[in-house]
Amino acid sequence: MDTECTAAQFREWLGAAAAGDRDAFGEIVDLLLKDAYRFAARLAGCKQQDAEDVVHDAFLRLWNNLPTLAAKNSALAGVRAYLRKSIRSVSCDNARRAVRRKTSNFPEDCEPSGDKRIEQRSDGIAEMPATVANLRKAIARLPAYQREVMELVFAGLGLREIAEELNIPSGTVSSRKSRGLITLRALLAEE
Repeated sequence: MDTECTAAQFREWLGAAAAGDRDAFGEIVDLLLKDAYRFAARLAGCKQQDAEDVVHDAFLRLWNNLPTLAAKNSALAGVRAYLRKSIRSVSCDNARRAVRRKTSNFPEDCEPSGDKRIEQRSDGIAEMPATVANLRKAIARLPAYQREVMELVFAGLGLREIAEELNIPSGTVSSRKSRGLITLRALLAEE
């Protein structure tokens, strides 16, 4: 990341890019690309082609949303957060499509087994024999503030990265993660 970029310079690039200046958008891409690719690679499980596709789609979303971001006079941190949310969203969309493609290849009378155990778990969830479907249902039932933290935890992000992503203190992330795990344990025990 270029440390030479000032806040004023970034806002100037953002305004010019929002007006259609591709060179200004190129400066923004150069500034954010390394961090975006690293984040996407983590979400894609370090599959280079998948990460590149996700980053490409996320930057397209950024390009299409530049007028809104410029109107809000967004700072670099705001645009970076928007880009990371886009990367996460594109990555989730791609994962859903991949699951649909895999399950659509099954004959009508054959259903895939829902009994596959979770390979990687976080903290105290390891002792719980939950299926992926049960875990997804439980996460969906969490309060929104815990759900967004837990989704990032299961995506492999650390406390500091989650704090930066969500723009909240790391202590808040830690308490939301702790409460989220307690709630998940209770929800999974009900099933």
